[in-house]
Amino acid sequence: MDHKKFIGTGVAIVTPFRNDGSIDFKSLGKLLEHVIKGGVNYIVAMMELRLAKHLSRFGICFIQLGEVIDYHGQRALFYIDDHILIENFKPELEEFYQFVDSQLKL
Repeated sequence: MDHKKFIGTGVAIVTPFRNDGSIDFKSLGKLLEHVIKGGVNYIVAMMELRLAKHLSRFGICFIQLGEVIDYHGQRALFYIDDHILIENFKPELEEFYQFVDSQLKL
């Protein structure tokens, strides 16, 4: 596996959950907005490989950093930075992204 040299500020994102176990997308959106406005250069996340694959369909292309481990299922460490996000941005989904963004700010 290739090693990436990170420059700048990075942060690990922890997914906020509701009491019923579902993801609190509103809080996640606020967290990501805060991180981005704070000047973070990249985000790292531990996630299932299938989640990374699903996100890539929407132009959110996380890059795998580590080996797969068994932690509440098969997971690996991934990262994404602003260059990767912009490079893979899907213009045909811009309206969808704006809708999601507006809903997260409610």
